[in-house]
Amino acid sequence: MRDEAQAVIIGGGVAGCSIAYHLTQMGWRDIVLVERGTLTGGSTHRAAGLIGQLRGTYNLTRMIMNSVELYGRLLQETGIDPDWRQVGSLRLASSTLRMEEIRRLVSQAKAFGLDVELLTPREAIELCPIIGDHDLVGAAWIPRDGRTNPIDTTRASRNTTWWGSGSSPRMMNAPLTVAGNRSNLARTETGSLTPPPVTSPAPTTAGTPAAPA
Repeated sequence: MRDEAQAVIIGGGVAGCSIAYHLTQMGWRDIVLVERGTLTGGSTHRAAGLIGQLRGTYNLTRMIMNSVELYGRLLQETGIDPDWRQVGSLRLASSTLRMEEIRRLVSQAKAFGLDVELLTPREAIELCPIIGDHDLVGAAWIPRDGRTNPIDTTRASRNTTWWGSGSSPRMMNAPLTVAGNRSNLARTETGSLTPPPVTSPAPTTAGTPAAPA
């Protein structure tokens, strides 16, 4: 086993595999994914997979818009169906204050390039007849929102990563140790690894990813 890597990613969920995917698209070829259990075995396994693009900042909105574009081509790229369903979503307002916030978000999102429109209560009910109208003030309709299966999406991005890198994945199941301001993989039965950049998309529920050496 080689003892160096271009990058080490902590966490084998949808975020970790997505980072690996995008790094390989940028030309990185030696990436290690560290997962203490199994791929998607943590918070990804319990995620609902709802994809909403109407956000409060430019970076968040554009990031999720790019994700939506990626979900739409994963099946063609990998042969693995992420179960992407672009059914659209409604953002409802039951007060004038909430409607003012939605108007601000919609105006902002349109400037970011997002396809979104304001609806009257009647128009919202026509799209989704099961919602009540007794306190409905208005809504925002985002037609390109949808849902995906987080587990299959992770499997698809992982598959793309390894094919895109032209090599087999390097996956390790090991704790991290920290010496000073540098992270190092603890020694395992197959050796140890000294990485340059380390990124940890693992959620806070994963516990402490590293301990003092």
